[in-house]
Amino acid sequence: MDQSYSTARRDRIFHASQAAAAAYDASKSAEVNFKDAFDSIVRADAGVFQCCSQEQLQTARDSFVHMMSLCAIGGRYGESHASMAEDFFDQFNSQLQTLGLFDRIEHETIATSVPQEQSMMIPSYGSFVQAMVCIQQSPVVAIMTHPWGPMGGSMWDPHPRTAAKIMAEAGCSTVRFDFGWGNGVGSGNASIEDVKSVAAWFTSPRDGNAGLASQVVLIGYSYGSVIAAAASSDIPECIGYAAVCPPLDYAWGLYMFNSTRLLSKAAASPSLPKLLVLGSSDIFCSVGSFRKFVGTLPEPKMAVELDGVTHFDAYPHLQKALVEWVVSAFHVADLKSFSEGIPPEMVGKCSIRITVGSDAVAREGFICRVMRCLRCQATNSMTGKSQ
Repeated sequence: MDQSYSTARRDRIFHASQAAAAAYDASKSAEVNFKDAFDSIVRADAGVFQCCSQEQLQTARDSFVHMMSLCAIGGRYGESHASMAEDFFDQFNSQLQTLGLFDRIEHETIATSVPQEQSMMIPSYGSFVQAMVCIQQSPVVAIMTHPWGPMGGSMWDPHPRTAAKIMAEAGCSTVRFDFGWGNGVGSGNASIEDVKSVAAWFTSPRDGNAGLASQVVLIGYSYGSVIAAAASSDIPECIGYAAVCPPLDYAWGLYMFNSTRLLSKAAASPSLPKLLVLGSSDIFCSVGSFRKFVGTLPEPKMAVELDGVTHFDAYPHLQKALVEWVVSAFHVADLKSFSEGIPPEMVGKCSIRITVGSDAVAREGFICRVMRCLRCQATNSMTGKSQ
């Protein structure tokens, strides 16, 4: 097991433990919350569980509650306690493997790995940001931004990872990174500076030679979607941005009453192709809020509404949405052609509204399911909504 994989796995488990702690703190009834989370996973994967006996399911449920209680301790008291959660994840995962319920966690990580990716520290805002970078022979770099750090968001979230994998396999350079100061806590201005610094790291001349890339496309998810959209107007090399599941109904709090300014910056993009994506069941943004936001943006733009998809389930649909947007907006045959660079005169308009259905839900990794269920429960407990 290589070091980057071990770091990624540990990071994902730690974020799951933070989500567990948030669920516990929101309801003060961890056992009920965790049982409900497990039952939600069972309902979501009915086909996987149909051959399991009730006794097997009860055994797995009890182990799950025990595991997530330990994770809650790790999430509440810091990363030093996460090793205990990681050990129990291994035990629990082995038990589920014996029962035949889930694939091993390792399979999930390997399946979504980005080719030729390496860990780097990129200077930003007087400090550094931790990044995973894939440098290729392409004039285009895709920069992915992640969800809100205090809710467990990081560059290891499946949305930025999936987007990076899609763009890297097409031939683009890619970078996903963890926001620096505050990890997303604040007005959003520091996060924008991080995006600008990462873009400059790729596009600035090096030792008298051209930069690693000359064109930038920004792909942001959740908290990072508004940051990417706002940063686009500050990056001269930016040729377009995608905002996936923007948390518009909670933007006033996430960006500390600075959301109006950020959304105005996102609209200061009259020549940039824009992709806007939302699941119709997103708890952080209503369809009405999404459509109102889309209406404030100048052409060219494309809006995608995913029927029945929640805030945490958009990543299986990114391939289709990104391909259709890139082909329409940049007048290329496919993503591979896009990676070869876009002449300025080829950047045109796209105003087609498309809806990507959710008939076939892709299998997601176990930790992703855990985090999604717990985050939904924590949010619902805090807002008074029911599942």
